[in-house]
Amino acid sequence: MIPTPAYSEAHFARFYEETYASIWRLARRVCGDEEEAADVCQQAYLAVSGYWSGGRLREEPRHLLYRVAKFRAIDSLRASRRRTRLLGILPTRPSIDPAAVNTVELALAELPRKDASLLLLQAVTGLSYEELAQV
Repeated sequence: MIPTPAYSEAHFARFYEETYASIWRLARRVCGDEEEAADVCQQAYLAVSGYWSGGRLREEPRHLLYRVAKFRAIDSLRASRRRTRLLGILPTRPSIDPAAVNTVELALAELPRKDASLLLLQAVTGLSYEELAQV
């Protein structure tokens, strides 16, 4: 264990005020996004707070904070890149012609309400005619 002041909200508040700007800049530089940087900072401060308040600090709180923030920012960047890559391989939805939608809506409006609801139920759920009859 290293000599650090005992945890108190006052010590942590002062620690937060002294370090937030530089931690946020680090996270912003790695993540490339202000909201992600704020999330990274929150996660890093929560981790340090947990170690500090639990008496489990094994290094200077500032060093732990920078290390946690750096790794959380890298994780955030990797997750963002993974999402982008996955979105790129997902099939795109075919565009629906508004005129066709209007034609279908007009045709459904001419049907009795019960019949129209059954057709919509079949289209949405894919139920068989036998299952629709039971419904």
